[in-house]
Amino acid sequence: MHYPLRLASASRILALALWAVAWACSPVQAERMPVRVVHVIDGDTVVARWAGRKVHVRLLGVDTPEKAREGRPAEPFSRRATEFTRAWIGRAERVELEVAGDRMDVHGRILGFLWLHVPGKKEPVNLSEEILKAGLGRAIRFFDYPGKSRFLALEAEARRARRGIWGIGRRSRGR
Repeated sequence: MHYPLRLASASRILALALWAVAWACSPVQAERMPVRVVHVIDGDTVVARWAGRKVHVRLLGVDTPEKAREGRPAEPFSRRATEFTRAWIGRAERVELEVAGDRMDVHGRILGFLWLHVPGKKEPVNLSEEILKAGLGRAIRFFDYPGKSRFLALEAEARRARRGIWGIGRRSRGR
């Protein structure tokens, strides 16, 4: 899906650079850090507060339909994917960010998994996996990341079941 190149403010770039240096120097690379999600931008991007700073987090391993922007219409299921992400985060008692792989994308967003501690679930829930199970996104194929084979299998199961974006043409497009 297309992401237009945007220039960030100097303070945002500096904050993200400092965060990246601190993270690269940390002894444990896949540690989960507590964050507070303050805004859901779309199905695969949120704004979170971490260590007193607001950071943009791009969910790793999943790509959801794009919202309308810059004269482009919304892709089918974009609103449903955004609402799905917002609902899961709203249910969570605690949210943790696990940064893996390259850590930042070309737009300055932190790449990572959001782990949600939800009442009634014994283990934390990986939000990227839930999006794939619901058929509201595609598994990322063009680079490696932890759990990639599982993500591809979850997408394949959603396709077989014709859930979400994989059922387009059979029912309403869910805009």
